[in-house]
Amino acid sequence: MATNTNTNNSGQANNSTMGSSVPFAAPKWEGLTMEQLHYYMALNAARREVALFKLNTALEQYRHFEIIGKKNSLTHRILGSLNLLDYGMLLFTTGKKVYNIVRRFRPRRSR
Repeated sequence: MATNTNTNNSGQANNSTMGSSVPFAAPKWEGLTMEQLHYYMALNAARREVALFKLNTALEQYRHFEIIGKKNSLTHRILGSLNLLDYGMLLFTTGKKVYNIVRRFRPRRSR
């Protein structure tokens, strides 16, 4: 089908086959039907179930994970990866915080 392109008074081209004054006008959207809405709701529910299953299987190894205690505990892994300088910095920062807390609760000496 051949399009007839004419120019108007301002020199701009208008497409005579469009039939509307707005170029490239989209048809009016009527929305979704109830069947489509139910389909999308069921699809999203299925996606949520699959994501929850994947999350549960990924976290299964940590379900009985100990924080303090055995060789595979979290504290053993963290403290095992620190070097001597890190231990010194950790001791200094925690000691400083503990000293500030204790100093606040200690009664003041009278002079």
